[in-house]
Amino acid sequence: SQSQYQSVPSIIIRNPRSKIALFIISVCSKYAHACRTLKLKMACLKGYPSGLELLATVSELSVQKKVTISEFVSRTGADREYIIENGYGESLYSAYEFSDWGNASCYSESRPFKMRVFGNRGVEAIYFDRPFSSCYQHIEVFTSTHGHIGGVSQNCGMCRPSFSVTGVTNDCFLSIYGPLCGCTSKYDDFQIKNEYGEVVGCISKGFRSSTRAANFGITFPIQADVWTKAVLLGACFLIGFNYYEGDVEPYRV
Repeated sequence: SQSQYQSVPSIIIRNPRSKIALFIISVCSKYAHACRTLKLKMACLKGYPSGLELLATVSELSVQKKVTISEFVSRTGADREYIIENGYGESLYSAYEFSDWGNASCYSESRPFKMRVFGNRGVEAIYFDRPFSSCYQHIEVFTSTHGHIGGVSQNCGMCRPSFSVTGVTNDCFLSIYGPLCGCTSKYDDFQIKNEYGEVVGCISKGFRSSTRAANFGITFPIQADVWTKAVLLGACFLIGFNYYEGDVEPYRV
């Protein structure tokens, strides 16, 4: 009967086993949060550049363009703002793109830009510089304390797009490969491979975090150092702008 169905929720709540299950879930959630907090503190003690310690405990990042104008954007003249979240849907960084109207209008997804990335405490953590290029795209990655830490360059190729990820010494230590024939669809990934050809991550369009759909996102090994993750975030922006931009609705707050 209808009264029997209405009484089910109250029975479940009064059930001691259900209470125990809810208690266990609550404890596990608090434990997971405490572990992430402890890892962040340990990352700070390791001497990571200010702001990069946020990358020490993550294996995926999602990027979402904002449409609202923040105080920082209006004060500095930034053209676009992006939110960078971890796999739990927690906001880690705010990224601000600087690209003049002429470049944005003429070159669209190939536009040159400079981008400043700030952590939750308002400290600038990463700086991206994408110079103008009429052919193969390139982006350089910097930190406020260590200067240049690496870059990502598009390779010459006809069958599929590919990129080389380099460190401070310009040695290639990772490669990124797109789909064959250069045709990207909504579900295509750009695979990140190590020097042995093993897939260690990917860059995806329509990347979905735990809370919302994003413009694009990236996964990588959680054990990778923070400098590698910062450079790969630059690759995410470079490839995201080139192949994915404009396909997902901006994030409204």
